[in-house]
Amino acid sequence: MKLGASYNLFDGEKLLEQSILSIRKHVDFISVVFQEVSNSGNPGNPDIASFLHGLLRRGLVTHVQVFNPDLTKHPYINERNKRNIGLELSKRYDCTHHISMGAYEFYNKEDFEIAKIE
Repeated sequence: MKLGASYNLFDGEKLLEQSILSIRKHVDFISVVFQEVSNSGNPGNPDIASFLHGLLRRGLVTHVQVFNPDLTKHPYINERNKRNIGLELSKRYDCTHHISMGAYEFYNKEDFEIAKIE
């Protein structure tokens, strides 16, 4: 099994590193698909790209991808498209399994390992 995880991020980057650390040991590939503008057109943190590239340099994530929402579409369409980008990235990196995550999601490391084995 090769497990990929993709974080769907607009805000909440303060929680992201700890969430990544809760799964990093058991995941083969981690991407972050992020927005600089919300699905309703509101600006996000202007430093988000720099922060994420820092995680990339430290080896906590494998790939960082910006997502530009189509503001003419319903927000759930943008969210679906954004999550599908993460899925496609896992496939591109030859992952056989994928989990879509938010920065607010944390897993107990031991429980995650058991779930992955079963």
